[in-house]
Amino acid sequence: LAVVQHFTTWAEKNHTKFNIGYKYKIDYYFTNYKNHSAVQKSQALTNAGFIYDAPVAFVLYHSNPPDFEQVVPYSDYLIKRAGGESNLKDFAEKLRSFANETNFMKFFDSKRKFYNHLQNEIIRNIGDVNYIKILENYYGEKKHSYNIIPAPLFHSGGYGAKVLNHADEDIYNITGPKSYSNGNLAFGDKDDILYILLHEFSHSFINEITEKYSAQINNSKSLFEPIKEKMMLQGYSNWQSCVNEHLVRAVVARITLQLMGEFYKELIIKN
Repeated sequence: LAVVQHFTTWAEKNHTKFNIGYKYKIDYYFTNYKNHSAVQKSQALTNAGFIYDAPVAFVLYHSNPPDFEQVVPYSDYLIKRAGGESNLKDFAEKLRSFANETNFMKFFDSKRKFYNHLQNEIIRNIGDVNYIKILENYYGEKKHSYNIIPAPLFHSGGYGAKVLNHADEDIYNITGPKSYSNGNLAFGDKDDILYILLHEFSHSFINEITEKYSAQINNSKSLFEPIKEKMMLQGYSNWQSCVNEHLVRAVVARITLQLMGEFYKELIIKN
């Protein structure tokens, strides 16, 4: 997904601004596929508002490339965001074609050392802190699995996503790099990892609750108007997503207070 998006207008403002060599290697390897049907479809979906978390969550409903087969039914949320299930199936088919025609796995395999380094850095910064236990104790429920995906092309924030496979719910934190120095790409220090994990994984708990009570939340949607412009600039285009973000940040502040004290809680609130 990130490679295909790299050749669309979405990447211009929403992928990493760091001038990493990885970008040039993508340009070189995929130079003959910049106008592939997968790129064109990604651009069309971007133009139609299928952006931010939606395409990221979409790819998680499939097996790994090059097969890229759908393994669970698409959620109503994704179908709505894409303007219909046919758009999702068409995009999947074009991504599958892209993977096969470009011999994508050859490129991927040639970068395994790079990917492993990014992964190991996050593991090192997580250390021995049991974030899963912290989250489950706070929310009083458990998920089937918790997954972190470092995405070197994505922006420095992150996306939270969930995939429901029958009764099991797998949740994901897809995160982009925060710094680049002396040829090294970094996804943040221990404090950064603490924040992004608590934040993105919390979305899977909180969004589920607000979906259940969406009617009650919509009763107060007039409150969105005074802050609408500022929220939309940050990617929160409606009242429910705005409520979700406020609740998640409030919870992260509360958990941070429990783990690290008042000073760090106030830093979270100010930011």
